[in-house]
Amino acid sequence: MDAATGRILYQKEADLRLPPASTTKILTALLTLESGRKPNEKLTVSKEATRVPASKLYLRPGQSVTIEELLYGIMLASANDASVVLAEGMAGSVERFSELMTKRAHDLGATNSHFTNPHGLTAPDHYSSARDLAIIFHYAMKNANFREIVQTKFSSVSTTAVVRKKVVPRRISVRNHNRLLWGFDGAIGGKTGYTHAAQKCFVGAVQRNGTTLIIAILGARDQWGDTKQLLEYGFDNYDTLKTPAGQAGRLAPVEQWVNVRRDRDRRLVARRSSVKVNRRLHFADRFLSQPRPR
Repeated sequence: MDAATGRILYQKEADLRLPPASTTKILTALLTLESGRKPNEKLTVSKEATRVPASKLYLRPGQSVTIEELLYGIMLASANDASVVLAEGMAGSVERFSELMTKRAHDLGATNSHFTNPHGLTAPDHYSSARDLAIIFHYAMKNANFREIVQTKFSSVSTTAVVRKKVVPRRISVRNHNRLLWGFDGAIGGKTGYTHAAQKCFVGAVQRNGTTLIIAILGARDQWGDTKQLLEYGFDNYDTLKTPAGQAGRLAPVEQWVNVRRDRDRRLVARRSSVKVNRRLHFADRFLSQPRPR
């Protein structure tokens, strides 16, 4: 997607409904930032929040954490427990917050999405699409606080709890899961995701020479390889892709690259199958050539 115009430059099954994994947290962060609540306001961790599966910060019931630090926790460390704390703090319950998520997505034009939780763990009727996630991320990047969070490499989350009438502090270090920030020219933020059902996902933005591209990939096998290849293709062919005259043939290089990957995978599977068959035949030959006991 061209961030300047919101126009899709390349797409493949962009509207296919898929589990979005932790890219869901883009919308969780956006709703929180739009709530009008102060960043330094503290929210209390509930028992329900601590019971959510990893990845998480391993927060404990009764601890207090600021909204701002919870946001860093979900966008850098992809903390599921922090997502639930935010949902409960913003809307009173995960269910109500999820309703607000779906409504906000539809308001932005991401109408092929439905959310039932704030973290992205696989659940019935929780889905989105590559196009919708690109739309949501495109809008979220207009928020200065969101941009600052997603391009931060390292941060920390401070919690406090009252134990025997004493305030006990705890500090948790968090590291951004977005590998592009560590070596891909122009990377300015993004959100990763993974579950067994969703496979590897990524939504992010890269800026070069005044041009910003947004990418959304769901169900990837080679998460960073695919991301880098598509972004490089987008920058190398930006002038052609953004003009209507270039639309007709604009997909050929990428489609060719995708088909090459598919052919390579098929050959690899065939080669492995051939090796297994040859091993079986070799074993059979050896077995049949052995003298049999009488």
